[in-house]
Amino acid sequence: MNTQNPERRPLLESYIDTLQWRAKFFGSKGAIKVGEKYFSKFLFNQDTQTQLWATLSMASLYYSASAFSWNRMRAIKGTSKFNLFNLIGMIQPAITAYCLLMKAWQYVQRAKCIIHSADAGTLHVSADNYDVIQSVARAYYRTLWWDKPHGYTAKVVLGLATHSIAVALKMPDCTDISKCLLLIGRADLLSLQIEPHNRGKYQIAIFDILLEAWDVAMRLDAGETDTQMRRQLARVFRHIKDMTAGLIPFHKERMSDEHAGYPSSAEDLHKQADQLLIKYLGLAESPDQTLKAEVTLRLPAK
Repeated sequence: MNTQNPERRPLLESYIDTLQWRAKFFGSKGAIKVGEKYFSKFLFNQDTQTQLWATLSMASLYYSASAFSWNRMRAIKGTSKFNLFNLIGMIQPAITAYCLLMKAWQYVQRAKCIIHSADAGTLHVSADNYDVIQSVARAYYRTLWWDKPHGYTAKVVLGLATHSIAVALKMPDCTDISKCLLLIGRADLLSLQIEPHNRGKYQIAIFDILLEAWDVAMRLDAGETDTQMRRQLARVFRHIKDMTAGLIPFHKERMSDEHAGYPSSAEDLHKQADQLLIKYLGLAESPDQTLKAEVTLRLPAK
């Protein structure tokens, strides 16, 4: 038990994490209700380190629920014939996703204030903290229909995500999985800024960044006893699969001997990520990740 915060309950925090992984976000016993009741106790009258933890825990919870709701909408859109009934069915999760994302963004803004107001050396901002910030910032950027890519707000949001990724990748507590997700975030930032004059250059850069993330992920030990690792690898390969689907068809002209077995094209990387996604989805137990994958992936019959 944390002596500075005797009210913290590690078992309850683990339970909230499990609810998120199992995509049980809603209802009186869902992750949102349970998480709001628990984390809200640490938002005020606590030291800044605890406030930052609670604030970004709330941001992460709302962000995850938003992503799940958005993918529910995409799943309805992708598997159903277009009619009024299905259109109504798509509206509710889309509204829910937007409202939850706005809450996540508000908590990220609060976290920024905590970070900037803290005295130098008194607050530790971890790589995972920065990962939450950049993930929410990228999602929020997508809602700026009339301001991107060159508007002031868009530049501020992209700047926040870019800075968070750059800082996190240099931190000693940045794990290999965190590095994979941060690199994927960096690749996504480039995709958000593609315009006709830079499309080819940016897409080749995206491939190189995703290949780096793939390399790190392939070196990880994902033993069958490590459920958390399997879940995270499923996330990594789902992102790589999704992002390589839209890249231009090109082939690396030269691959060093050290990297001779690596995917040398976006198509190869897409196929390998697809196979690895199926593998780790089969080993993991997360309906949330499975739903996200099923939007673009037809899973084999069990």
